[in-house]
Amino acid sequence: MTIVILAEKPNQALTYAEAMHHFKKHRGFYEVQDELFADQTFITHGLGHLVDLFMPGQYDPKLKRWDMKNLPIFPETMRYYVKPSNQEQFQIVKKLLSEATTIIIATDCDREGELIAREILNQTKLSFEGKNIKRLWINSLEKEAIREGFQSLWHAGHTYFKYVEAQTRQKSDWLIGMNFTPLYSLLLQEYGSFSQYPIGRVQTPTLMMVYKREKEIENFKPRKMFELFYENKMEEQKILAKIKTHPLFDTKEEVYVFLKERNMRIGPTEATVLNMVEKEEKHASPLLFSLSNLQILMNKKFKYSPKETLQGVQKLYEKKWLSYPRTDCTFITQKEFSYLKMKLQEYKAFAHIEVYTPNLEPDFRYVDNHEVHEHHAIIPTRIIPSAEEFSKLTTLEKQIYTWVLHVTIAMFAPPMLIKEIAMDLRIGELLFEAKERTPVDMGWRKIILGNNQKEKISRQSLSNFHIGDTIHGFLGGLERDKKPPSPFTEGALIHAMKNAGKKAGQSKEMGLKVMGIGTEATRADVLEKLKNQDYLKLTKNKLYVTDKGKELGRVIENDPLLSNIDMTASLETALHSIGEGITTQEEFLKNLKGMIQKYIQEKPYDIKMMAGTEEWKVERHKTQQALSLGKCPRCGHEVLDRNSYISCSAKRGECTFSISKVICQKKLSDKTLRSLLKNSRTDLIKGWIGKNGKIFDAALVLNDGSLNFEFSHI
Repeated sequence: MTIVILAEKPNQALTYAEAMHHFKKHRGFYEVQDELFADQTFITHGLGHLVDLFMPGQYDPKLKRWDMKNLPIFPETMRYYVKPSNQEQFQIVKKLLSEATTIIIATDCDREGELIAREILNQTKLSFEGKNIKRLWINSLEKEAIREGFQSLWHAGHTYFKYVEAQTRQKSDWLIGMNFTPLYSLLLQEYGSFSQYPIGRVQTPTLMMVYKREKEIENFKPRKMFELFYENKMEEQKILAKIKTHPLFDTKEEVYVFLKERNMRIGPTEATVLNMVEKEEKHASPLLFSLSNLQILMNKKFKYSPKETLQGVQKLYEKKWLSYPRTDCTFITQKEFSYLKMKLQEYKAFAHIEVYTPNLEPDFRYVDNHEVHEHHAIIPTRIIPSAEEFSKLTTLEKQIYTWVLHVTIAMFAPPMLIKEIAMDLRIGELLFEAKERTPVDMGWRKIILGNNQKEKISRQSLSNFHIGDTIHGFLGGLERDKKPPSPFTEGALIHAMKNAGKKAGQSKEMGLKVMGIGTEATRADVLEKLKNQDYLKLTKNKLYVTDKGKELGRVIENDPLLSNIDMTASLETALHSIGEGITTQEEFLKNLKGMIQKYIQEKPYDIKMMAGTEEWKVERHKTQQALSLGKCPRCGHEVLDRNSYISCSAKRGECTFSISKVICQKKLSDKTLRSLLKNSRTDLIKGWIGKNGKIFDAALVLNDGSLNFEFSHI
């Protein structure tokens, strides 16, 4: 009888092994002994994805080369393979699984982890009939949580549909990417565009959110708006009241006309106090952190990218100081609340927090067993770092841990109390309203803000007035600038992705909440991919679309799938329904293939019509001028940067001029390439490395569009 525990990565396997009483390391696995397991037990691991989907060229060599004739690419059966670099570990895992009587899937407790494990099991081609297959599902890597998890294993069938959902997402992303990327790249290149255009189910609609925001900003027309106000600037009787019953005015003249019709005018005016309402507001502490909410905050406060935040919180999870990071939940269960309450004084001592924390009973704002499905919110574990351990963390890791710890402690603190006085004024037949908001008790905000935040003092002093009082003040028109939308920050874009499709509310057909686009685990990677593919650039924490991104954006601006964020969100919801066992993978992929087939039939005509417009030609010329490195030595067209090489911008087949940007292991700079195109030669360049490994110096020379070395004889 043999038990094999399958972890996702080497460090995860080691963490499991260290939670046991005894373990011995072997190549690719650990042998463990512990009272948890009566039989011989081994812990092995993948390397993340040990198994990958076939690329098109692996199905048919002709598919290695992009050609419209080869589209669509719909493999009859989508196949998997093990990369040569992963073969050794795969064979170790396969041998152990073949000898196992019990298999415990212990990869990350999410859809992707489920996919990784099941892909490995499937790729072994072993029969698992008669084997006992279990699932470890935990929220922390601390020893106690690991041991508790192994004592309460789930049946593997409990998470099977999560695997089906993840595999459907994987296959659908492959089908979209492998068909739409060559489709749009070939069509755009046919009409003079300059690059390859990777297309993705999530990444392309995300790009389009930034693209459309930029267009809103570019098309924004500044204008002034005016609002009536009433003000009394006396030292002990400060008032700033705004009209209650009329919208903003477009011009000053409209304000004057509005007042004249009511026998009123701008200037000194008396007002009468009609009503005074005083109330005390309670403001609860923030919700506990999901990954997205933490990424949004860290970007807003400290300018960290979502990817950096994910990496930081992952490291703190691996150190066993924070719970599982890739969660979309802001709730915890009674179980987590109990240990947080037990450790509360230790948390406060570590954070040097002396705020009173009387809320020792669970509050449904934070604690709800029914709201926790796969993972609870990100919270501190029972293990608290020592001062020395904490001092060795990076600044990012310290800031993440501190914020998670403070928000968790704030759950136990009193609410923030604000006293609000609302006063209604009558001036002629018009009603105005003034409000005074004064902090009474900062409560939990003392934890979140510390001693560095000053309490905001209201400009008003309404408590000095009473109903029936006559006030002598000034009636005026307050001028406002209507502001354009702000460019997206990475945090704001994560927020937009998370909330995409929310206006669609619930999916009535399936009874499922719209899921946004992407997942907590993938959104940061989507943003990184868009930057790496030269679609987006980051400047002073603001995201802007590159010229390449604008090229694609103009083509798909009104596309019902690739540009419609609500449509993409509905696809994410449909995928989620597969994980709930409501719909099937076969149905989803069948519908997707029909959509892809329709695109391939219609897009050539659509883009041909678009390319014939004057707007297209003007924008095409602007882009080529902006991206041009010089003139083609063969035909005189612009030479454009294509990432790994440069080439002529003429239509495909008209000119074949191109130069690799890496020659003899040396990358050529834009400055060097511009000089080469302008002067047909470069200055002497040192440090070329030949095929024989020898280093030499030479200039580059263009002769009739052919590139050669010119060696120095000095």
